[in-house]
This record gives sequence, structure tokens and C-alpha cells, in this order.
Amino acid sequence: MFVNKINSVPNIGFKGYQHVKNDLGETVMRFNFPFNSEKESCEIQIFSAAPTENYNYKLSAAPIATIPLKPEGVDVNLQDITNLDKDAPFAYKVVRKDKSTGKVVWEGADTGVKVKEQNGEYVNRLQVHNVGLVESKDGTKTLDYVGDSISNYTHTLVSRKGTTPIVQGAGYLITPDSLMPGAMYRGFTEENTGEIYYDKDFQNKMEGVIKNFSNIYGGSIAGAQKAIPYLKENGYKYMFSTPIANGSKGWSLGYWNKNNMQVSPNMGNTENFASFFRDLYTNGMKYVYDGTFTSEGLEGIHFQYALRWAEKTPQSYYWFRMSGLKNSNLGLGAIPKNKENLRFRVVNAPYNYQLQANGTYKKIVNPDYNSKKETMFQIYDASQASEKQIKALDKAIINYEKLTEGKALDINNHDDTVINFIFQIDPKEYDRRIDVINELNKKFGKNINLDSADGTIMAAQFSNFKIDKKTEGGFVTWDANTDMVKMNYGISGYDEKLLQAIVSRSERDYEKQMIERGAREVQDLTIQSGKYWTGKVKDIQTIYTAQTVGKAKTVEDINKLIKDGKLPEEAKLNNEALSNILNGQYLLAPKGVMVKDDVTVKSLMKLPLDTLEFGENTVGVLSTSYFSNRATTDDTIGVSRFDLMKKNNPHLVEPYVKNYKRVNSLFNNEIKDFADAIIKQVNQTSNEKLLDSNGDYTEYGEYVMEFVGQDITKYAFLKSLGGDNFKTKILPNGEITYDYEALKEGTSLKALDINGNSPEDEAEKLEKKIEKGIKHLSDSDISYVSGAISKRISGTDTSSFRIAEALVDRTGLGLDWRLDACKDVIDMDAIRNEDNAFDDNWDAVIKFWEKFVQGVKQENPNSYLVAEITDIEPLLQETYGSNAYPYNNLTNVGQKFNGEPDTFVKFFNETGITSEAAYSYFFTDLLTNFAPSFDTGTTDNSENHDRFKARFDLLMQTRSVDYLRNLYTFMGNHDKPRMIHGLAVDMSMFHANILGSDERGHKTREAAIQVLSGAKTAADVPIELRLNVDNNDYFLTTSARAVATSKLLMDVINEEKSISEEDKKRLIDALIDLTNGNYLGEGVTDSMQKIKIKELSSLEAAFNAILGIAKDINLSEADRKKLVNAVIEKANSKDLKDYLVHGELDWKDAELNEKNYKYAEEILGTKPVYDSYSLYTIQLARLLKDAYKETKLYPNLESSINEALKVFAETYNRHAVETSKEEIKRIEDPVNGMKKNGYAARDLKVSLTMAVKQAEFKSGKPIENKQAIIDAAYKSATEAAVVKASMIMEFLKGLPGIPTMYSGDELGMTGYEEKAKNVYLQNRNALPWTETEGESDIAKYRRTVMSTMNGALKDRSNPELAPLNNGTPYALEVKAHNFTRSEATKRLGEIGSKINEINEQLKSKTADKALSAELKKLEDERSLLSKDFAKIAYMMHSANGDMTVTLFNAGDVDFSNRCNYFEKYGLDTEEKRKKFFEENNIETINPDNKYIPILPKSEVDAIMLGAGIAIPVGTVFTNANARDKAEYVVKEIGGKLGIVKKDGGKIVMDGKTSKNGVMILKHIKNVIFKGAPKKKVYYNAQYNFVSNPYKQPEQTIEGEKLSILAK
Repeated sequence: MFVNKINSVPNIGFKGYQHVKNDLGETVMRFNFPFNSEKESCEIQIFSAAPTENYNYKLSAAPIATIPLKPEGVDVNLQDITNLDKDAPFAYKVVRKDKSTGKVVWEGADTGVKVKEQNGEYVNRLQVHNVGLVESKDGTKTLDYVGDSISNYTHTLVSRKGTTPIVQGAGYLITPDSLMPGAMYRGFTEENTGEIYYDKDFQNKMEGVIKNFSNIYGGSIAGAQKAIPYLKENGYKYMFSTPIANGSKGWSLGYWNKNNMQVSPNMGNTENFASFFRDLYTNGMKYVYDGTFTSEGLEGIHFQYALRWAEKTPQSYYWFRMSGLKNSNLGLGAIPKNKENLRFRVVNAPYNYQLQANGTYKKIVNPDYNSKKETMFQIYDASQASEKQIKALDKAIINYEKLTEGKALDINNHDDTVINFIFQIDPKEYDRRIDVINELNKKFGKNINLDSADGTIMAAQFSNFKIDKKTEGGFVTWDANTDMVKMNYGISGYDEKLLQAIVSRSERDYEKQMIERGAREVQDLTIQSGKYWTGKVKDIQTIYTAQTVGKAKTVEDINKLIKDGKLPEEAKLNNEALSNILNGQYLLAPKGVMVKDDVTVKSLMKLPLDTLEFGENTVGVLSTSYFSNRATTDDTIGVSRFDLMKKNNPHLVEPYVKNYKRVNSLFNNEIKDFADAIIKQVNQTSNEKLLDSNGDYTEYGEYVMEFVGQDITKYAFLKSLGGDNFKTKILPNGEITYDYEALKEGTSLKALDINGNSPEDEAEKLEKKIEKGIKHLSDSDISYVSGAISKRISGTDTSSFRIAEALVDRTGLGLDWRLDACKDVIDMDAIRNEDNAFDDNWDAVIKFWEKFVQGVKQENPNSYLVAEITDIEPLLQETYGSNAYPYNNLTNVGQKFNGEPDTFVKFFNETGITSEAAYSYFFTDLLTNFAPSFDTGTTDNSENHDRFKARFDLLMQTRSVDYLRNLYTFMGNHDKPRMIHGLAVDMSMFHANILGSDERGHKTREAAIQVLSGAKTAADVPIELRLNVDNNDYFLTTSARAVATSKLLMDVINEEKSISEEDKKRLIDALIDLTNGNYLGEGVTDSMQKIKIKELSSLEAAFNAILGIAKDINLSEADRKKLVNAVIEKANSKDLKDYLVHGELDWKDAELNEKNYKYAEEILGTKPVYDSYSLYTIQLARLLKDAYKETKLYPNLESSINEALKVFAETYNRHAVETSKEEIKRIEDPVNGMKKNGYAARDLKVSLTMAVKQAEFKSGKPIENKQAIIDAAYKSATEAAVVKASMIMEFLKGLPGIPTMYSGDELGMTGYEEKAKNVYLQNRNALPWTETEGESDIAKYRRTVMSTMNGALKDRSNPELAPLNNGTPYALEVKAHNFTRSEATKRLGEIGSKINEINEQLKSKTADKALSAELKKLEDERSLLSKDFAKIAYMMHSANGDMTVTLFNAGDVDFSNRCNYFEKYGLDTEEKRKKFFEENNIETINPDNKYIPILPKSEVDAIMLGAGIAIPVGTVFTNANARDKAEYVVKEIGGKLGIVKKDGGKIVMDGKTSKNGVMILKHIKNVIFKGAPKKKVYYNAQYNFVSNPYKQPEQTIEGEKLSILAK
């Protein structure tokens, strides 16, 4: 046995903030802080931190170490200078001192988790809603949370429980199914198996398919892999994705878990997965795996196992909450409300059934029945399955084939279609159901047809389950999704309630014990999944790197591999590090410490058995404790099979012991012997020996065994059961691939002839078959596998594996995790139902995820983990009441979690999860600086943009720097509306309550009457509708969403010059139909005009009628026409507010009736009652009366006209109006309502296409150049939104975090989706890649959008702007118009008071020019200062001294979706526009589109440094945009430091300096620190001074205040 030298190197690494390995493979920590090194010294004081039971901390009274800083940072190994353990938490304080006097200039907490002392503990900051001017200790007043100034927080806490992500950058989120369905892997039977090819025709076909809840495009990992070069070219570093590994075929998004241990078959296979990750790695990209662990789909292997053995209460019964199964069959909620197309089919039934004349069904033997296959019951959507699919009863329907057939509004949401679920059944039970149906039909005349929805429901009733409507059917679902079964992670108050109902104490205790054990098993299953996939990716990258490095042994060799694109840029090494690796002086995983057999067995056991690609019910058995290690105690959770074996299997309980030990025996004997024979054979041909002369592993042999052990296990198990279905290929890289489809089909329990009478009997029979098969492995199997391994390790040696291991760790490109629905691992409904307190459940959430993080950390210490956590505030309210920030905003009063911020801080501190998805901070709060919320249509009520700044500043005070720089930020994702859709459509109108009495409701009704009447302008709307705009009877079935969509499209069509007037009319009519849910002959378009009296239909008809009634009107035809036209013009110009119909003249509302009576009196004179008159006629008469008077024409006719108005009102009284009125539809048909909202959710290009088709359908003749019309209208509808979207992405780029583009947003895609509800799915349509090709107008537009959107994030890949990725954020203050934000707040208060005072004075003075002028001046100043509040600034500071300063300005962006910016800025001529664009350096994608946001030049006096930070005066910054040649310098301003323009002028923000309102200034350290040290600086604990202070680091590492650098 050998012992690797590296074992003598202590593992003392700190997993700190900027995590980079040194030349020995250790991790050290870099401290830095922005300070004025010319005038000040700066030190970091380290304090020990001991956690309390409430997750607060007790800090040491005095520092345990003091570290003097240098401008370029100081590298520290805390274990060298303190007695802290490697992962122990600590706190630190920054102290700046005057060099000349030694006096403290400033001391306090750095950015991060800031804590203050309270009652002997250090506690986190709370959010207090009251923001105002707070005076700091030095007398400075700043905007802060009143009552809890940040200056009270003295230390920054660092929890070291987490991983150490070392790579940041921009992200790209994909849904693989829709990303690129034309990209596919070549299958097992094809040549070049696993190669990606692109089927453009299929891609084009799928781009024409509208996404719905049940169809699948067929996109896979192949599309994601093919997209990698495109993403790299555009600077993306991260790929986020919806799930690719869980086994579900039935749903495109992958959240219905079937088996979390396998790649979903519609995504690819294990070898495709490996190919994908190799390409990611070589291109320097990271992948964030979507971990969906909280629930399982209805087809899940564990849920189905529980159903199959229901009467035996099997193990996985306790993995869910499915108590209903004990008393009845479970209802599987899969039937939609609109069940018209629900049908079923029985796959592989012994008998078919034929309908007889008497309505019964005759049993007929199925000649194609295969007794070796299971009988399956499948429901499906008859409108989407092809006839061929329906009739092929030997196989399941996987993907519906009728994707492009049918009408676009037939399927709008999940209640319109049927998922093709398939479940195993006992065919005898099915026969019995047919007997029941026959009896009902024959005896009771029920006439139940099997080929119908009702027949399907009747047939789908089995002993253990039934297909039911979408309600919980005896089991607990996740978040009320009836197709997702919630997993059991811990006993809850809900469970305790159920247990109390059990009378027998012993039975109750047993049941509780089983629930608790089930929860541990589920926790273990999840943690094992996390470890497996993380480790698998590490192994993929390592073996690839070893193969690629081969004989390369020099830095030059490795650099050439990087240059050739075979290794990532992050793989660069220096000579010292490489030398240490090759000489065994680098910290790698220990080798040579285990005996050979242990190495072998550990490697073989590393493969979880539920990863094996057998039939699904077979894998369900393998996943139980009969075969797999499942924890039964807290201390066995997450422990590997091998380690448990070494501890004598403490997790084992009956009845699993015997079978599990037999499987272990296979590993320790037959499979080990098989592996030994393989390794022995490989050793004979290997260039470097795997075995030494004693037959023990060499270091090289141990490396090889570790990486091929799982492959050997897989081959042995698959061969043991595969039989004739076991078919293999050796790929060019030595991997063995299998015919997985054949394997799955041939290894189901039925195919294996396993028919156990109990779970135990079934497991025993399966084990015996496996054992028999493994014992029959032959010499040819040994030769085959050894040949594959020899091919795989060809050209490698010990050195290449050492280098590979080091590089994979140093690059930090391993697997990352997004943890979906993070809080729901525990029963949050128990909090809502008041069965549990929040503190207890949240504590359990923390404890579980801490275990998960530690499991992942074992496999990849650099993994990035991001949590999705939502709705914490409402949950707190369930326990503490309506105030989510309890205890009068004081912390540490005996509870663990004191409000929302404290809850989050403690979660991230204690779990070690890196960061979170920024739904709560960046999504709405940033968006509403630009537009209404996509979810609600509301805007930020604060005109000065304070909400976003306050929320983000709070994050910088309550979250770690790792959290901040890794915050997952986005403006679009698969659970939200498409960003461009939300910006193009008026979302305020879209989400309005159309019957609401507020201004939003009124404006939406105004739009509705214009849209539904097809009017170009408000004046063109029929007067009946205008006067009844507040009469809700007219809008009872109107969809605000459809109105908002059609309003946009009608405006676009009316303005489009290329469309003929005839075609405009046809298209407008078509949009009216679509707004009514009427499409291609299905549906009805109701006229909004209900009064069928000609004289009441228009202003012209009414006034002519009045003139006809009037006596003594002696006007010529010309004069009469003149009068009529003048009256109509005047009436149309009037504000109709006082003429609107509100109620009727007999309403019980006294106040309203009094007002209406006065209106009636104006026309009719005084009467005792007016109940018999029509208020509409009265208001119409009043409007015409007032309009006539205002014309001042023919005043001599006034008396006659007034009398005629009275007669007019009497003639068209209430009875006349009501009897002529068309009936108003008061209740909406649900299906039609779905169609209206479904139309409103469509991609706008699809909506326009539908409008064209409807126009052609109605007229029976085609629209010429229709594609050009659709493309031009789509461009016009979305251009402004694209520019606004790029502005938002520019803002995300400049803020800390991982700014992420949702795939398709960069192509200008639109489509609506409800917030996290999976209703319409129009945000998940196939990406239109084919439309980016060629020279068509739409192709050019798509490419322009791509350039604009991708360009918004591309700076994140610029090395000179590295602080944006890895820096520490600090808030700065913008000074404009001589005021900082804090000073402006005070000034605005003064202005407001003065304005109120002047307004009061003006009430008593009819005309005071001086006061009016002063008022105007104050209002202008208020407007100017308020606009300045949109300017905010942040600095990002890297540990090596590099800095970026980002200045944001959204002040001139209008919230409206279609603001006319030409009108706003008075640009009514082309000449004016040209001049304006030149003066403001504006670049735009279309200078002729008046709706595209344009930002005029604005100025800033200075960017003031925030409290506590300083930079040497004279430090130079330059603009990241090279077009700006100016320099910006640090200068002292009024005793404070700020950044100003070097030439003394204002900092100008325009299109050149601040694209899209974002200016990024950069400072690179070699610009300022001209005499900077050349080598890395180390703090020497023994002598307390800085060694080698004037030498520059050989290895440039970008980081920040707690960065780890090479030693």
C-alpha cells in the first residue's frame, strides 16, 4: 500500500467569501475594505462568535486577532492566527485610523450580516417600515429606519456553514422542452449514438405550436447543449434550468417527480447528461440543477409503490400523507373542469370490449395481449391524440401528435385539457368495472358510453385509486396542486391531530414512530439525490479533464489546451501550483489510506440502485430499504451505503434486514470479484500500472477504480436482469451506453415474472433474480467492460488524474443547485391551520437544509445553492397576527425568529445556502420603477423610488456578501409573464377590476367601450357606451385582459401605414370578435350597444330628433347642418364626468337619487317623481343642451330647443328604452371566459395571427401580405417594451447578484402566465430560432432584439468589470442640484409646507402674480428634486482593490406602456428629433417610433461615498463605455469624499455615458496603486507585521473583503 504525500498537508481551509485555492490547494481568506490609504490605516478586528439556541450569537469581548490592511488586501489563514475551527463562525469590525494622530476616524460593521449587542447577545437587524432622516453618532443625517439606526450595528457576522462559490456572472434560464426542440441526440440504434443533430423542419413545426398544459415540444438536453456556444459568445456564465432529471415524461416542465435519481427519458439519458456537462465545463459555464424535492407526481415510483401495495401499508406509504388510503381508494385529481375531451384507453389488456346494440359491452379476447407486460390504464385528451395513437393499444401515448390541429382558443388553461397520465392496474379489476357499467346500462338504462368523459370516470374506479376531479382525494398535495403529492419531511401538528384520533395507545405510538421514520427516509432520499448528482458531475468533469490533460505536464501544455477550447479559462495554473500537484504537495483527496477491497467496494456501492434504468415498478422496489440504504435515525441521514456497512448497518430495521444484507453480500463478493477481474485485465494493457506487485492499488489504480466503480456496478446489475433486452455500445470516449428503452420494457416486474404476495416476497424474488444474473457474468463481460475502461483511461496516468482533480476544484464549475419551494419541506399548512407555530416549523426547515448543504459540500465545496422561498410574511402573520414584524420592532425577546428579515438571516446563516431567488426584492420593487407590476398592475406608490433602494439597502445590512453577489436576480422566468409582454400590454388595465369604482376600473371601462365598438378615438365611441361607461351592467362579462390586449393591437393596427383601410377595418372587427372569445365560428360577438332606438344611438341622431321636435326652427339646410356639427363637436370635447349614467331614477341610494333628480329637473322641470323617465335619455339631453349653449349659435332658438328636449325625454322614457333594449348577458359562460382570457394570454404575434385568420374567416377572402402585416404590427407593439426591458436588464447588470435572462426574452417573445400558477403557459412557447435566420423584416427585428437584450448583460463577462461579479457592495449617495438624497428629503418637506401655505393664501386672493410665480417656482423645484430620487448609486469593491461605481437613473421613464415621448419632449418634427437625439447622444432601435423610451440628458454634481468607506483623493475612475473619454476622480467635498468629473463639470448622464440610464465607472488597481506590492501579502501572527509588502501577487485573483487567495 502507498500513502500519498499530500496527506501530511493539513486541511485548514477557510470557506470564506471570495473562494480561491492557493498553490497548495488550501484556502485562505482575503480581507479588504475601501479606505484612504494615503491618510489612514485600516484594520480588521476578529471576534469569536458562539451561537445561542435562538440563532443569535455571543461575541468575545475583545478581538481575538487584529489584521492591518493594505489597499490590495491581506491574505489570512484564520486557523494560523486564532484558535477558531475551520468552519467556526466569527464576527469582525472595521477600524479606520488617522495615520498622523492614531485616532479612530471610523469604526463599525462592513457590508453583510450586521449585528448589534442587545441583552448580552448580538442580534440581527429588523425592518422597520418608518423611513426618515436619522442622525448618526457623528451628527450626519441620513435616510434610515427610524428607531433602529444602522450605526447601532457594530459587527459583521460570518457564518461558515456554507459552500464556497468562486464563479459569478450573468445567467440564462431555460425550459429545455421549449428551448430548441429541433436539436436531438442520435439514438442507440443510429450511427454516432449520442451525437447532436438539428432538425430544422421539426424546429419550425414546433415554433408554430401553441403551448398548452398537456402538450410537449420534445426539447431535451440536446437543445441546452447546442445552445452553449451561443451563450458563451454572449457572455453568460450560468445556465439555470427547469428539471432535467426526475423521470417524468408526462409534463413538459418536469416538476412532476417520478424518480429524482434518473434523467427524465424525454430529456435524454445518462451519457447525454455527461456529454452536456463536459461541454459546459470546457466552455467555462455552470449549471444550476433545479432540485424539486417537496413532492412527487402521481406517476412517481414511490407513490405508485404505495398504491400498489396499499393493503399492506408499505414503506413508502409513510413517505407521503395518504391516510385516506386506509379507508378508501385515493382520488387522483386529474379531471379538468372542461372534461369534454376526457377519454381513456387500456394498454395491453387481456380483453377488449365491443359496444352492443343493447348498450352493453361484450368481452373479446385481445390477440395482442402480452402476459409479460403490465396492463396500464391511461387517460388522454381526445382532441390532441391522433387516431393512430388511440388505436395502438400496445403502447402508451407519450407526446400528443395533433399539436397543430384544432382552434387556438380550444385549450386555454389546465382546466381545458387532459394530461395523459398512465397507471398500472389489475386487469381483473377493469373487467369488474365493465361488468358494473353493463349492469347500469342494462338494468337502469344509464347509457354509459366508454368512449366519453362520463364513461372514463366510471371506468377509472379501482380498489386503490380512482381518477377524480381536481380536489385532494385522501392524500396531502403540494400547494393545492392535485397532481403533486407532498412528501413527508417531518411530523407536524396536522399529523398529531390525526394520531389523537387513534384510540389504541400502542397503535398510536406505532403510527407516530412510522411517520417519523418515513420523514427520515424522505430526508435521506433527498440528501442522497443531492450528493449523487453533485458527485456525478464532479466525476464527469474529472475523468474528462484527466483524458484531456493526458501527458500534459507543463503550464504551457495546459494553456494550449485552454486556447484550443478543450479546457476552460478557469483551468489556468501557475508553475508553483502545478509543481505542487505533480510532486504530491497539493491538497487532494487522500489516497492509499484504505485497503484495496474497501476501495473497490466503496466505489461500487457509490451507485444508488434507484439510478438503474429498469422498468419503473422494478426501480420502485429497488428504492425501498430492501435494496437501498434509507436512514431510520437522525445520525444515519445522508450517510453512504459503504459507511453504514462499516458501522454494521445501524439504519437497518425489520423487515428489510435479510434482503438488504444479501444485496450487500453481492457487492462484497460477486460484484467485487467481477470488478477485480476487470481491473486485473485493464492493468495488463495499461501504460501505468493500476496494481502493484502485491496486487494492491497504486495511486493511479485507486483513481481509476473510484471513477469506474459505478460503471461496473451499473453493467453488472443491468446485465443481471436485461436478458435479450440488454444491448450495449462503447462510445468513442470509452463510456458504455445502453438501449435504455428496451431495457425498461424488458425489466418490469411482470416481464421478469415477479409476482410477489407481499412487498417482502416481491423484494426477495427480485434479489434472487439479480443475484442469479450477476453470478452468470462471464469472461466476455469482463473483457467487454475492461476494454471500455482501457479506452476511457487511454493516455492518462497518475499525474493527469492529480491535475484533473485539482483543476475541477479550482475552476469551481461543478454542479449548482436551485432548491424549489424550499420552505415546503415542512408542513406549512400546519401553520396556516394553527396546528403549529411558525418558529417550530422554520427551525425544522433550517435543520433539514443544513444537512442537505453539508451533503452537497462533501462532493463539491464550491457549489452554489440558491433557495426559492416565498410567502414568509403571511406565515409569520399566521402565528403572530397581522403585524409581520412583531415585538414592537425589538429583537431577542424569547422567540427564535423576530420578523421577516431576522427569519431570512438566520435561515441563510444556519443552513449555509448561498442565496435566494430575488422575487421579493428585485422583481416587483425594481420593475415598478419602470412599469406597473406584471402580477397585479399596481405601481410603486413612492414617486422617489425609495422602496427599491430601501429594500436593497436592507439586504446589504442583513445578508452575507456571498448572498449578495450570488443573489439570483431576474425580470422574467417560467413562473411569470414574459417580460416584454408585461411591458407592452397595459398591465394596469390587464389586471383591473373592470367593475371597480376606482380610477383604474373607470379607465379600463373607457378602453373597453372603445375596443368593443372598434372606435379609433374616444370621440368615435357610440354615445350610449360613453354615457354608460360606469354602468356595470354593460361590463358584467367583459374581460379586462382581453380588452387590454386588443387595445394595444388596435392602436398598432390603426397606426400602421402599410395596412390598407379596408384591411384595418377587417382586422379591428376580428379583434372585437377575439375580445368576445369568438374565433373561427365558435363563439358569439355581442354588440355593446343595447338600446335599439335610432334617435338614442348617436349624438347626431339625437340632436336631429330634438330639432325635429322643436317648433319654430326656421333654419336653412346649411345652417341646420352647421348647428348640428357644432353641437356634436362641442359635446365630443366635453368632459362627460357629469353626464354619466349612475343607476336609475328610482334607486334607493338617497344621495345618488338626489343628484339624478336634479339632472332630471334640468330637462323636465319640477315634478314630484321622475321614476318613469330614463336616466340615459336625461343625461343625453343634458349633454346636448349644454353643448348647444356653449356653441353660442342661434340663441334665439334656446326656448324651442329646451321645450323639445323635454318632449324628447318624455318620448324616450324608461319604458321605451327598456322595451327596446337587447337583453344584457349577466353571467359569463366559464368556457367562454377561458377563451377571452386565453386570447389575452397569447404571444402577441399569435394574437395578431389569430386576428388575420378570423378576418379571413369572416370575409371569406384573404388578406394580402398578411405575414408582413403581422410582423410589422408585432414589431410596433413590442419595440418600446424591448427597449424598456433592456433598461431593466441594464439595471440588473449593475446591481449585485447573478442577473439572469429568461430564454426567449432576448428574442422578443411575449406571452402571459399567472404568478407561479401554471395556468396559461404562454411564457413557455417554443423559441422562434428559425425567425432569426435570413433577411426578412422579422428576422432582422429578432436579431436587433437579441443584440439589444444580450448586450444589456454582456458587461458581466468583461474582466475589467469583475467587481460587478465578485465585489462587495456599498451604498453611495447621489448629489444633484446641490442636494444629496438625505438633504433633498429635508428640502422637499420644506417645499411641501411652503406650497400648502401659499395655496391657503391664494384662496383669499383672486390674483397675486408674485405668489403664483413663487408657487410655480417651488413646484418646479419639487419636480426636479423628486426626479433626482430616481438616481441611486452603488460601489462594488473587490479584494484586490478593483472597483466599479454604478449610477442608475430611471427618473425619465414613464410607467405607461405607450407613452408618446415625442410629444412629451415637444419633438413634433423630424428636425427637432434629430437635434434632440444628437444633443442627448441617444441611440435607439427605431428613431421613428414615438413610444420607445428616450432619456434626456441629466446631470449629477457628485457621487458621495457612503458612511464608513473612503478612497484616496485623486483615485481615477473611467467609464466602462469607451465612448465616454472623461475621467472621474475622488475629491473632498465639504469635508466628505465624493467622485466628480475631473474637468470640474457636472457628471453627465446621456446616451453616451449612461446607456439606458446606467453609468458604470471602473477603477482597476494598477491605475491607482502604481507602487503596489508585487507579491501576496500575508499577515504574520507571530510577529504582527506585513511581510514582503512591496511585491505584486503572481496570481491575480479577484475578490473582496473576505477573499481567499493563493498562498
